[in-house]
Amino acid sequence: MQKIDPLVVGAMEVAQTPVSPEDLKAFLPKDHVFLELWPEISELAILHPLQALNVVECLDRVLNLPGDVIECGVFQGVTSILMARLMDIRGSDKKLYLFDSFIGLPEPDRQVDTSSIFQKGGWTASREEVEARLAEYNVLQRCVFHEGWFSETLPTLAEDQRFCFAYIDADLYSSTVDCLKHLWVRMERGSIAVFDDYHHPSGGVRKALDEWLAETDEIIHVGPASQGFVIHGALADSGDFECLHLMTANGKEILVSFDHLRRNKLFCAIVDGRLKNLKSYEAQLAKFAGLLEGSAVPGG
Repeated sequence: MQKIDPLVVGAMEVAQTPVSPEDLKAFLPKDHVFLELWPEISELAILHPLQALNVVECLDRVLNLPGDVIECGVFQGVTSILMARLMDIRGSDKKLYLFDSFIGLPEPDRQVDTSSIFQKGGWTASREEVEARLAEYNVLQRCVFHEGWFSETLPTLAEDQRFCFAYIDADLYSSTVDCLKHLWVRMERGSIAVFDDYHHPSGGVRKALDEWLAETDEIIHVGPASQGFVIHGALADSGDFECLHLMTANGKEILVSFDHLRRNKLFCAIVDGRLKNLKSYEAQLAKFAGLLEGSAVPGG
């Protein structure tokens, strides 16, 4: 029997749960900036609203720190718009660095990137398409494009370039390794990196990040759906976070915090709702099994 990963199960369950504008208004403060931003891009977004909310809240938290903002894995530019619009609203003059091949994904390593959803050349949007969309939202002037593979473009950053926030949607093991290698040294204490596919069932991003976490003693904060994020220098001995010691697939120990999700009332409501639905489904399935065995009657 295949081993079940609770992080993956939780990620997939939440990702399949729709969130309405009414849900957001019910659980977020009336003046929350996300209530202004989400309607602007919701029809374009492939992100779950809770993933988009996490990006906004993490970025908003660090805009007062030195450094610019970087996105690795731009696709159609929707998350780029979300981040740029937040910086507009906050009056920030930070640049948004956009790294993408604009010809899709590189070749996956099927030993570690197991999902067929990630194929060579997949998830493609041209630079021209992205630039046009950013211009439509009047945020193109903030953006600095770096076109090519991460392994080739990230090392070309200026030596003194620093970032307060990184959104890494790299999809694959090798691409995530490249991002970690070249970006973390450019981020100061308190800065945040959000990884979009940390507990995606494909496994490549999880493996790359877990290997790195085991070496650095940084804490992975479990985010909504498939996200995870790391706060630079926020170590366990600070006492700021409640951490679990979990073992990776390679037998290495890493520190994991669920504090962020525990404080997210909308996320917790979604999980509770899914559990109730699953229990109801389990009860109906048990009745069906009884029918097959001839030991129950419909409605009994």
